[in-house]
Amino acid sequence: IKRGVTLVDAVRDKYCSGVSGELECDMFIHTSSNRMLPVQLVGQDSIIQQQSVLDELKAVYLNGSEFSTMGPAGDVGKTIPRVSELDLSSTLVSSWQEVVKLSDELPKLRLLDISRNEIVWTSLEIPKTPIFQNLRSLILNNCFFADWKTAMSVTSKIQGLAELHMAGNSIRDLQCEDIIASVGKVE
Repeated sequence: IKRGVTLVDAVRDKYCSGVSGELECDMFIHTSSNRMLPVQLVGQDSIIQQQSVLDELKAVYLNGSEFSTMGPAGDVGKTIPRVSELDLSSTLVSSWQEVVKLSDELPKLRLLDISRNEIVWTSLEIPKTPIFQNLRSLILNNCFFADWKTAMSVTSKIQGLAELHMAGNSIRDLQCEDIIASVGKVE
């Protein structure tokens, strides 16, 4: 049984490795042929530069990681404040409420992928105020949705949402009081 790790721990596991008690982040240059060439920092400022790598990340891909919880409030926002794309697909997160915590932590988030997670939608608590102010794309493929009404209640507080992916769910019909109002301007 895997217990899971916090988002910050998952980010550090993916993008950094500990060497003799110091934080050392792997840095790469992506080539046009989609290869990663390692970059090694040298000099007295290398440790400070390596620690600041996480501060500069704009896209974080934790697909298949052991992420399950946000951890202490404020940690995510302090560690990866510039992130606008976040892939949490195939992780251990099982609660929409846990995902919603990202709204305050990552205000620049524009794309969020939580596909292929066994999220429990039956005990859903919908926030009273808008969430994810800048989120434009939400990917919920294979997330065990059983009906359209639940899916729309999940997205109802994401006012700027323009793109919603919901492939591979068990939605059998689109029954909802007002299907046009529930979809809004989502593509």
